[in-house]
Amino acid sequence: MDETQVEAVADTLHIPFINLNSSLTSKIFSGGGRATMYSIPLTMDQAVENRDAMAKALYSKLFDHLISRINETLVGKSQASESFIAVLDIYGFEVFEHNSLEQLCINYANEKLQASFIQNLFKAEQQEYKKEGVPWNDIKFKDNKECIDLIERNVTGILALLNEECSVPKGEDKTYFDKLVINHGRHAHFAQQIKKRDVFEIKHFAGSVEYNVTGFLDKNRNTLNKDIMSGLRGSELKILSQWFSYTNANTSKVSSISEIGYFFLGKMIYLRDMILFIESYNF
Repeated sequence: MDETQVEAVADTLHIPFINLNSSLTSKIFSGGGRATMYSIPLTMDQAVENRDAMAKALYSKLFDHLISRINETLVGKSQASESFIAVLDIYGFEVFEHNSLEQLCINYANEKLQASFIQNLFKAEQQEYKKEGVPWNDIKFKDNKECIDLIERNVTGILALLNEECSVPKGEDKTYFDKLVINHGRHAHFAQQIKKRDVFEIKHFAGSVEYNVTGFLDKNRNTLNKDIMSGLRGSELKILSQWFSYTNANTSKVSSISEIGYFFLGKMIYLRDMILFIESYNF
């Protein structure tokens, strides 16, 4: 490890170098219910995972902080109200030569927004016309519910299986891929590339996309251990210590719900519910 880089990061975060270096390269634990503490060196892969998890956490906290401050500025001194006007900027559907977890999340968002569009523009309107007795010929439209269920279903959905594999001690991308094939091999919106043992295909409403599972587990994990959390909480920067103050110091890892895929799923469900309960206008 290049200690000059660690020193630069420690200086930026206002954390003692020895604390940051130790938390990134070793793990402290107590055994047998005794107060004695032990320090065990991490492997290179574990240290890299520690570093990446810390970087993700810092980026996420900073991003949320910036959004919060922007919203506070826009609201100004006006009183909080349940009424608001919002513009929903539709995600751009992504398909590249190499597609990974990022593209899956973005395209899943598109599926959810497309479902809301169908609900508002077709289903709800047609039901209203029938209720009022207005002469109307039903419009046939493509419902993408099956594709959404494939991704978000509990236990066997693509994101649920990814979360499960991340919780297994020796979980691997290949094992995750095998579970996808076992559970969804015959699904109408899922396909396995026989000649590509690390690629699966989802037939989205906008078209088919091939996803390469290599790196899925690493990208999905958010295993920030308690030693790093403690170090960040002890920063001399008030804002940094506040960002991590809510985490229980006795928890070795953040809750499994913090896995990226599940976190994104929760955000999309929240957005869907908001769209369903507001008066929307399509332009």
